[in-house]
Amino acid sequence: MIMIIIAPPLPLTDIHPASPHLTTNLTPGRLVPVDVVFHLDVADGHQIATALKWIGPDAGELGNPVAEVEGIIRRHPRHTFAGTITFPAVDGEPFAMTANDGVVTGTWQLNPRKDTRA
Repeated sequence: MIMIIIAPPLPLTDIHPASPHLTTNLTPGRLVPVDVVFHLDVADGHQIATALKWIGPDAGELGNPVAEVEGIIRRHPRHTFAGTITFPAVDGEPFAMTANDGVVTGTWQLNPRKDTRA
């Protein structure tokens, strides 16, 4: 899974309009760097956040996505956040973050070493 699903979906009106996790607030040189953003859809003519996703390769170095998602979960306690986001390796190993039952964990995904025996 490449997203953390939000259930029930979060109405856009419940998200602070200046949230750095809204793609409309992302600008080059932004003051608040983030690793995850809300994935927005439209239902019944209203925008809703249905998931959290990786911002993409333009984000640069990986910050602290676990703390970001923990903060979002605290701000929206009536919603469930579940799933995994894998951040591709920029320098080093990929990082996977999982949310389940209000707990967020992150682990580096070590690549198995090749057997170099002759």
